[in-house]
Amino acid sequence: MKAAFTLLVLAALCGCGMGAQVDSGRDTSARFLELMALKKYQQAHELCAGETVSLDDLKAWAADPGNLSLLRDFAGVDWSSGGQLATQDGMSTLRLPESTLKGRPDVKVNFTLRKDDDTWKIIGFAIKSGR
Repeated sequence: MKAAFTLLVLAALCGCGMGAQVDSGRDTSARFLELMALKKYQQAHELCAGETVSLDDLKAWAADPGNLSLLRDFAGVDWSSGGQLATQDGMSTLRLPESTLKGRPDVKVNFTLRKDDDTWKIIGFAIKSGR
């Protein structure tokens, strides 16, 4: 059964509209990173699903100088190709593949998003040094 689900997800990746879904999720994720780099945590939080990523969580993450330094000189993301899109019980979830920051190949980013009212909201993220 799991293999069949994986095949359905892979088929969806090739289907019409998948590229637009991934692009939209990437745009949301890149905007989030830009706002975090600018220390605009309230605006970054508005791109998140509040029950999974709180404003306090974002502020706590940014309070660690090592974390915030990962976004120093943020210039965008070099996105890896693809993504995993799944829809269950009318809820769509998008998992973007691990990617790197432009000019900072040592910094890896991961995002998982959920579609709320036609808008992608971040439900999980990781920004880490690959060193």
